[in-house]
Amino acid sequence: MPQTFTTKRWAITGEQNFGEFSLLNPKIKVLACQVLDNNAVIVIEANENDGVFKHRSTVSYTEYTETDINEIVDSAMTAAFPDATVTTEPAE
Repeated sequence: MPQTFTTKRWAITGEQNFGEFSLLNPKIKVLACQVLDNNAVIVIEANENDGVFKHRSTVSYTEYTETDINEIVDSAMTAAFPDATVTTEPAE
């Protein structure tokens, strides 16, 4: 059954590695989350220094006990990006 989650934006000061690429001062938002067999796969979009180019990547998260999709997404983002803070600007 599909569930919706509250879309937020996370900001990181400094350089962040996303595997295939690194961004300076990225802002990240979650585009989608799929939970299947105790694995949450989260599709994220990040841009550098409020630039126009958007980069996509995924975060895989298995260390959760929550059942609420918002808590799973928040926990996954905290685990993947411990230096990130939630911004107050809208996630678009």
